[in-house]
Amino acid sequence: MRATDLNITGIKTIEEIYTLIDENAFSLKQVWDVRDIWGNFRHQTTSRIAKRKARWEITCAIFEVKREGIFSQVNSKKDTAEKLENNPELAKFDYKLTDYVKIRAAEAKNPIIKARYNHLLWRSPNNVKRNTYAIIAVENYLIVIQHYIDLFSDNKSKEIESSIIELYERVVMLCSEVKEGIAHLKQITQTLLFQVNDLKFWVKRKILETMLEYPKVFKADDFKDTLAVFEQKLSKTTEISDIFLLVNYDLPVAIKIAQKTLSDVKKWYNEVGFAYLRMAEGESKDDRFWIKQNYYVKAIEAFKKASNITKVSEVEQLYSILKPQVKLSKVRHTPDEKHQRVYREFHSFIKKQSAKILQCSPNEIYAIIGSGFLFPKKDIVSNTSKHDKDDFLNHAVQIRFDNNQNIVNHRPEFDDLQELYTSYSAYLNLNVLQYLHYILIEGIKSEHLNFENFIVYLSEKTWIGKYDLIKNEDGDIPPMDLLALITPAIVEFFMQVKASNTVEGYEPSFVLCVDSLTLKMEGLFRAFCGVNNISTSLMKAKGMQEALIHEILEFEDLKKYFNEDDFLLFNYLFLNDGGMNLRNNVAHCFYDFKDYHQGQMLLLIAALLRIAKFDYVTES
Repeated sequence: MRATDLNITGIKTIEEIYTLIDENAFSLKQVWDVRDIWGNFRHQTTSRIAKRKARWEITCAIFEVKREGIFSQVNSKKDTAEKLENNPELAKFDYKLTDYVKIRAAEAKNPIIKARYNHLLWRSPNNVKRNTYAIIAVENYLIVIQHYIDLFSDNKSKEIESSIIELYERVVMLCSEVKEGIAHLKQITQTLLFQVNDLKFWVKRKILETMLEYPKVFKADDFKDTLAVFEQKLSKTTEISDIFLLVNYDLPVAIKIAQKTLSDVKKWYNEVGFAYLRMAEGESKDDRFWIKQNYYVKAIEAFKKASNITKVSEVEQLYSILKPQVKLSKVRHTPDEKHQRVYREFHSFIKKQSAKILQCSPNEIYAIIGSGFLFPKKDIVSNTSKHDKDDFLNHAVQIRFDNNQNIVNHRPEFDDLQELYTSYSAYLNLNVLQYLHYILIEGIKSEHLNFENFIVYLSEKTWIGKYDLIKNEDGDIPPMDLLALITPAIVEFFMQVKASNTVEGYEPSFVLCVDSLTLKMEGLFRAFCGVNNISTSLMKAKGMQEALIHEILEFEDLKKYFNEDDFLLFNYLFLNDGGMNLRNNVAHCFYDFKDYHQGQMLLLIAALLRIAKFDYVTES
């Protein structure tokens, strides 16, 4: 029944409306039907008192019992505290309304109405709420649920099932808060799970989900035989849409129950794996192979948790066969004319500024790049990433691929870092790399910059060229010749750029210089730590071992020398947290020839100069 099915045009008094709602509360489908009835009555009555009471009834009808207070603005949490402070009027509580609700709670005849009004009082401020209200609400909610169970035997409708779930969630929450009515609640729970014929599986699953949310109410024994509910569901699941619900909603609950009751969890992880395989089999179109690939990943994860090594190996082979067939589409965004004009003006500005920098001496140019002046500040990038964050993606399934088209796990704790790197990458491409191109590349082409003056700069103006002096003071271990190790990469880079300018049709290759310098950077960081008495030896599983670059960049003592802007560049270039991950891609040969480009080497040169920004001066 809907509000429109009840004709109230002949009703004159508010008492008649009370009686009407009491008599029809079980038949009205939604709480807003009650609200609409009161709205219609408020519109037609001429009594000011009745209008005020009708307004209160509407307020009660729109109350969400899962919230903390009778109004969201009254008993607010931290997220609305500032709003209240700025708007004191919002925090006023209508105690006349409370007095009215008390009367209605005492006089209401229908248990639905009685439960709701007492629940409202329980959710009121502390000087109003009493345990008695919660206990009465629990008693009446349980009466209503039993009434719906009885109705369901004759009318197996979805509306009744939905009402049962809504009321069950409310009453469990209340029982948990006041520790009353738990025995009766558990009796109703057993009835719903095992005795009500034809009750849909999703209703039982929601009941079990709610039980798991309140471990202080429901202990392990209360879940006895409940896994049989899921076994029955498995035997009847055939459609792909049902399998989707199975892996995303049903089996996760079964796994939690198995864990709580110390049952065989591996069995249920196996079922998850097989379900994902069935979903993968249903994907036959080329443009959906990336989804199929993700299903294989999910199946492998599940089979691993089930210790099903045979199936893990089988699905990994399927994944390997499928991967080359996956075609990831690319979307190119073309800015409008206005933005293109702004971009051209900005590009022209960068070109002019770079030309001014090129008027400096080579040593001054290298020092400017090493200072980090051309790079964005971390706080600016961070603010941009927060501003540009797309909240829509929080509600969408995200599948992330690495450079080798493998699916990588989504780690929510790294979402903010991923957003930071996305913004940082945009800054680098639109700003920094253009500066570096017009300074370094154009400087090399004009022969103002060359590998000779670059190496001389490193040798005479930085600690890298004086590393042997630093280590020899105490007569320690024979020093490593850092400059000799990085010189081949530097020479190769400068020669490739120069050749592209002097040899017609020559396409420069940055494979050798990128590979060489990338792998030497870890050694430079380690050497820098040694110069500053920062230990790089760590105790690991195999004993004492040298720290790797991701561990070195976490050293607290290193922060004395490099600021957060430096670390942003280093982490973005070398670590596997959403940045370029150069070291891993180079060391494991994940880059194809086409993946190498000039920009990588420009950023490596910039990072090298950032590390080299310190000089070593002897007392003499």
